[in-house]
Amino acid sequence: MKNNIKFSIIMPFYNSAAYIENAVKSVLNQTYQNFEFIAVNDGSKDNSAEIVKELFKDQLDKVLLLEKENGGYVSAVNFGLDNVSGDYFMFMGSDDQLDLNILQKVVDNIENELPDIIGFNTLKVWPDKQEVEEYTRIEKKTVSSNTNVADFSNEYKKESRIFSLRDTSKIYKSSLLGDLRYFGKSGYDADGIFTMLFARKCSSFMCLPEIGYHWTLRKDSLSGKKPSEQVNIDRVQNWLKFYSNIAANKNLSMYEINYFSYALGLLTETAEQGKELLKHHKQDFKKLSKLLIRFNKNNRFLNWKSKLFLKHPKIYFLLRKVKH
Repeated sequence: MKNNIKFSIIMPFYNSAAYIENAVKSVLNQTYQNFEFIAVNDGSKDNSAEIVKELFKDQLDKVLLLEKENGGYVSAVNFGLDNVSGDYFMFMGSDDQLDLNILQKVVDNIENELPDIIGFNTLKVWPDKQEVEEYTRIEKKTVSSNTNVADFSNEYKKESRIFSLRDTSKIYKSSLLGDLRYFGKSGYDADGIFTMLFARKCSSFMCLPEIGYHWTLRKDSLSGKKPSEQVNIDRVQNWLKFYSNIAANKNLSMYEINYFSYALGLLTETAEQGKELLKHHKQDFKKLSKLLIRFNKNNRFLNWKSKLFLKHPKIYFLLRKVKH
């Protein structure tokens, strides 16, 4: 039964010829071979796609190479999600690598019930060093059934962190995906939002103290770039969609609550960056502000300055100008 579990591995890529070979080999050489590799070519102008084809030439039944016009990371990920056929799916970057044994380790740890979502450790790889990511470090195997993400996060505060950020280092049950997709265009924050919304669909969780993902950190990667004003507006709109999705829920996970302050900081940063949000995206500002004020009634994360900013941003900036 367990050896029949099929994994779908989604890897979007764009002009990744310089490093895609190692990423593909980490999939191709998995010790557990019941998988499909969904490689999404987001309109690359180099030979990235040819590298994928060449590496998989002897196992063409395992690779689904999807070609699309360049539309950005979010559109590429969503195209991959539209084509998932495995029991579970997972994401990886074209400059990252999977541990060669991670699929087998997941299968070996699954017992009678198939968990809805499975998390494992991340190895952060810099040019001069590598170390396990401490914030999401899982130190012991944790399995919890017949629960929800809010109760799971309260009971297992450290282990549950993996289900509150990024899309990698975890495996998602495909039957729960439905019409859930990435929000926005830029990709910033979209993966963490996707993960938290997916976790809301789950009733069983598993965390493994295994290093399963090697995350390469480069200056020119998405995570290494400073977001522009327009990107920050996209992020604000993503968080607006996220909090609109969970607005009716009183039972929030501790990490959903933690992100209130993050969303507030993003609003402030974007408004200060060029005031474009206030000029051209007033409705988005007002809607997200109202949601944060509403959530504050039960969670108390706003001080008087924050409330002034959310309710009367023009007065807030005027007072700051006078003060300085």
